[in-house]
Amino acid sequence: MDFFATHSHAEAAEAPIKVQLRDYFTGSLLLHKKKPMIVLVKGSMNSSILPKVRKISDEQFSKIIEGKKESKEDEKRGIPSLAEFEEQSRTAAKDLIVGFENMQVADEDGNLRPMDASDVDRFLASNWFSMEHHLGNLNTPEKGEDEPDEEFEKRQAEHKNSWRKASYAQQVVDASNRHMEELGKPKSA
Repeated sequence: MDFFATHSHAEAAEAPIKVQLRDYFTGSLLLHKKKPMIVLVKGSMNSSILPKVRKISDEQFSKIIEGKKESKEDEKRGIPSLAEFEEQSRTAAKDLIVGFENMQVADEDGNLRPMDASDVDRFLASNWFSMEHHLGNLNTPEKGEDEPDEEFEKRQAEHKNSWRKASYAQQVVDASNRHMEELGKPKSA
């Protein structure tokens, strides 16, 4: 077994995966001429994101070393606003997208052309951040005291597979993170 082929998150993150887009309201796959609309997405541990993560980590680490607490402004701010969540989601997704398949946009003359990197911002702004989706990801089911394992696993699967109106940015980020989580897990035969 090639260790790097199965356990290198950094290498796997550079190879784009195909994310089939879903309709914001219904969760149905989006199709163009009976083909799925696809966003090509890098893993969440790709080399373009690493410097940003390190910068944030360095800033947080420096505060800890220096014994600094949150500033008064940070304390007042509290929970990020919906607009801040949305901006964070779009920024993260923008760093992950490397292309599109089966997706078109009209140019200045009204002629259709394949979507490309120049369309990423417009694509990400084409629907809203879903607090329902965000909170659903945070509030996962907990096992009841006397609940059988099978029932709990069924509830977990239902929760995971329920559609909670994920924006395109959220779909991209979620798929990228899932891709990284799957690395190293045994493949079913």
